[in-house]
Amino acid sequence: METEMEKSAVNLRERVATNIKRCRQRAGFTQISLARRLGVSQRYVAMLEQNARNLSIESLAKIAVSLEVDISELVCDARRIEDDTRIAAKLGIELLQKHLKAHDS
Repeated sequence: METEMEKSAVNLRERVATNIKRCRQRAGFTQISLARRLGVSQRYVAMLEQNARNLSIESLAKIAVSLEVDISELVCDARRIEDDTRIAAKLGIELLQKHLKAHDS
């Protein structure tokens, strides 16, 4: 029987695997091109995306640099990042509108 900690670790590994693939595709990289940037085989990248490899912090950091993303994009829940980005953008727009309104008066 899995403990809560083991379940949490499995969920984190699955999330990281999904996020690596999502960020790679968003960057327009193939598995082969990412593998070249990392200095590893395409098979290794495929295994990362299939959650078949356990990553070290150093490897995770290297992948983030290669994908030109903050490491949080590989670790955090993508929906939460998107929600936080939308909230920040909305707040920025509201502040800009207030600023423009104050200068129009």
